[in-house]
Parts: sequence; C-alpha cells; structure tokens
Amino acid sequence: MRHFEMHPKKLDVKSFAEITAYHEASHFVLTLLMNKFDSSFEKPSEATIKVIIGESYKGQIISPLPGVSEEKELANDETLRIKQIFGSCFVLLSGYYSYNVFYPGDSNYIMEFDMDDRVKKKVAKYTNLKFIKLDEILENLKYYGEGDDVKKFSTLIHKEFNIPSDPDVIAELHQIIGFLFYQLDNMLNENAIKDAIELVKDKLVENNGKVIEGKDLEDLIVKTEHRIINVDITKYLDACERTYQDDSWSSWLLPTLPL
Repeated sequence: MRHFEMHPKKLDVKSFAEITAYHEASHFVLTLLMNKFDSSFEKPSEATIKVIIGESYKGQIISPLPGVSEEKELANDETLRIKQIFGSCFVLLSGYYSYNVFYPGDSNYIMEFDMDDRVKKKVAKYTNLKFIKLDEILENLKYYGEGDDVKKFSTLIHKEFNIPSDPDVIAELHQIIGFLFYQLDNMLNENAIKDAIELVKDKLVENNGKVIEGKDLEDLIVKTEHRIINVDITKYLDACERTYQDDSWSSWLLPTLPL
C-alpha cells in the first residue's frame, strides 16, 4: 500500500461533491458485491449526495447490513457468519478507503471534513479536508457518533469477536482494520470494481441534491451489476476467514502497516 505525508486541503464544492460521491459509490458497489455472495445483504434502496452551498451536507446509501442493523441478524453457521461480519466491514470501510484509490492517499490515515457549522453541517464555498491517523481515531472512538462507519466497524468487531473495549486492545483493532484495508486496496483497484465505482460516482454527482430511487436506482443497479458480473468477492472473504481462524493479523500487517 502507498504511504504519503498527508496534509490538510481546502476543497471547493465541486471537489467536495466528487470525494463524497466516491465514498458513497464505494459503499454502493461493495453492497452489490456482497449481495452476489449472500442475499442477506440487500441491494441499495436509495442513494444520494447533497453537497450544495448553504444546505446541509448529506451522503447516504440505504442498505441494512448483517450484524450492524438491528433487523439484520448474522447466520448461525460459523463460517458464513464470519464472512458476513467481514463483508459488512468491507462495506463500512470502503467509503473511507476509496480516497486512497482515487486520490494520492495513505492507509494510515482516514479523511474527515472540517465544516464551519458542525451542528447543521452546512456546506460552505470551501471545506477543509483533514487527515487523522488511524490509531488516533481508534483511541478516540467514544467521541464519534453512532452513525460513523469506523465506529460501526469497531462496535461490530468488539461485539462479535469478544474484543474488550479498552486501550490495551487498540493495537489488535488496528491490525484488523489494517488487514481489511490491505484487502480493500487489492479489491478496489480491480479494474471492474473501479469502473463500477466511477459509474456510480458520476450518477451521484449528476444527481447532487436529489435522491436516486425507483426506476433510476433500478437502472443504476443493473448497470453496476453488469460491470462487476465477473468479480467474485469470495477470495477476499476467504482470506479474512483464514486469518481470523489462524489469528494471524500481525503477520500480514507488519511489512505494510507499522504500529
């Protein structure tokens, strides 16, 4: 994985909308890839970004995830259950990791938007994009809202793998998320997946401020599924399941993600 010195950036509205669209498009495509593997991952029912000056910021793909959404229980079969957990993790983390694929990013950092109006999240003419070190985020997750994707990932991993929620296990959680980033780096750089994300990103930008639903959403899903028809996410889920069973997270990460 690539490593860069990440510095804050000032984004105009067009760039802000594009980064948001890549983030949500990655969720969209990963959800469809998981749906091919397991139908309990529902196809998106809505997709939207709203990055308009003076209006409240929004980026959302609606699709309940097993183990994350209350109405979506995980399977009883252990092997399938583990793969569902990591599938949900892939969907959750893909939005953040998309920056590292479509821009010169670094997997040791996660981007955050620093808005002038944090409560109402009103979009200004320029928005600050800052980068927070992954270990700092993991150490301060209690300050993040329940809707944050990294917070959801952490909650899922703590709950399902019985990892204590205390500072002593930050290194272990860091290793797991680093391993998942390693897999996402390979996955999102597959040409078919990148093309699918670009397709969805363009549609989101085109419909900035509108909800993509109904016939328009159905058409987008069909076109996206056609792009990824020959992609099989199973190999990435198998790698996660093997590494989990062997408890070998660190052996994968030490060469690429120094702690």
